[in-house]
Amino acid sequence: MSSNTATALTITRTFDVPVQQLFDAWTDPAQVMQWMGPGEVKCVDVQVDLKVGGAYRIHMRSDEGDHVAIGEYLELSPPDHLKFTWSWESGAVVDTIVTLDFRPEGKGSELTLTHDNFVGQEAMEKHTQGWNGCLAKLTDYLA
Repeated sequence: MSSNTATALTITRTFDVPVQQLFDAWTDPAQVMQWMGPGEVKCVDVQVDLKVGGAYRIHMRSDEGDHVAIGEYLELSPPDHLKFTWSWESGAVVDTIVTLDFRPEGKGSELTLTHDNFVGQEAMEKHTQGWNGCLAKLTDYLA
């Protein structure tokens, strides 16, 4: 795949909590700190200005150093939909876009995470691993 071809990833998971509780886990800084970051990565600070045009900053730390995700909220429709840009403070070339759709599913809820506008397959694959790791921690956090 050429390096200028945009790619996207989609992950769908179900959770044993109501939609509002799942939405809050993505938007309340104290909750985001509990689960954001795959594997041994720890979230050390989260700042959220939850409005369209508002910014967020998620500071994660691992043995390799600090990782800081930043972006801006593009769409906000609580508790069903959230869309934001995603880039790394260390200097991403292109903002990627994360879309979260929350739906009731039985007694719980379903999350569909779509992350697109990647430049290249390698970046998409790294983020797929990262999001799967984060969602595993979110599942444990909400249990």
